[in-house]
Amino acid sequence: MISEVLRDMLRHTLPGARYNSLARDTPPRCLPGTRVHILEDIDARIRDKDTRIIWLQGPAGSGKSAIMQTLAEVQSSCTVLTTLFLSRDHERNDPKKILISLAYSFAILDPTYRQLVEERIALDPDFLSLCMDEQFKCLFVEPFAHRIVWDARRWVIILDGLDECRDEEDQCRIVDLIRNSIHLHPQSPLLWIISSRPDTHMMASFSRVKDCVTGFWEQEIPIGSLDASEDVNRYLHAELAKIRELHCKWITAPPSWPSDEEFLRLSQLSSGFFGFASSAMKHDIFTRIPFESKWRSRPRVLDPV
Repeated sequence: MISEVLRDMLRHTLPGARYNSLARDTPPRCLPGTRVHILEDIDARIRDKDTRIIWLQGPAGSGKSAIMQTLAEVQSSCTVLTTLFLSRDHERNDPKKILISLAYSFAILDPTYRQLVEERIALDPDFLSLCMDEQFKCLFVEPFAHRIVWDARRWVIILDGLDECRDEEDQCRIVDLIRNSIHLHPQSPLLWIISSRPDTHMMASFSRVKDCVTGFWEQEIPIGSLDASEDVNRYLHAELAKIRELHCKWITAPPSWPSDEEFLRLSQLSSGFFGFASSAMKHDIFTRIPFESKWRSRPRVLDPV
């Protein structure tokens, strides 16, 4: 039965931000056979006990959230995992609720950690209103630095879209707190996996991490590379096949739709950006007009620009 302390924590969490939340039903994830090298590289770093923090960075539309979702689904069965998928949506962009949200998930998963958190908050009913520095120390430093909570598994924290928080200063502050804790307590079992755009303030924050943390790994998502283009093409083929299958009961589609020329144009416009490819597949031309007209006219997204 959930305790009153956990109920209080729950009221201070970001709703619908976990990887398996109902609010994120059908989240973006990597199509099988795509992002293979990136996922393999990150998995190798996770298995390396010396890795303490991974920064996955790439521009908007590069597929960061799909990679992080796929990682979360894989790691949930072999690590103690807590996740947050942030969004500019006002309900999921409050940096002041990030630490409590992460700790709440750990408390649900591990009885020893839960007991520690409950005892700490019971001693100070105002704990949930303390500054981020104090919360971080009590929730993510002390339980692990003193080996109160400890086992052979990795404790993995996946934080997607840190740059989606509404305050750049708080974004950097969270990275700085993580950096300092790793520097002072290198034996902690915590592994942080954070994704964001390579904005100037994020670049500066992670540059400081790189300077003082030996277990730092930066994974850039390549855009326009051969691998990225091939991955996007696999995605486009799969989505177009779904469109054909969805409507094949009512209409016989021309076997040439889309033509090689049309597909090449769409592939070139995507340029390795999953964001563009995904938007194209959700474009009005594919979803809001009678399907028959798709055979009679070329999709607008394929017209010369």
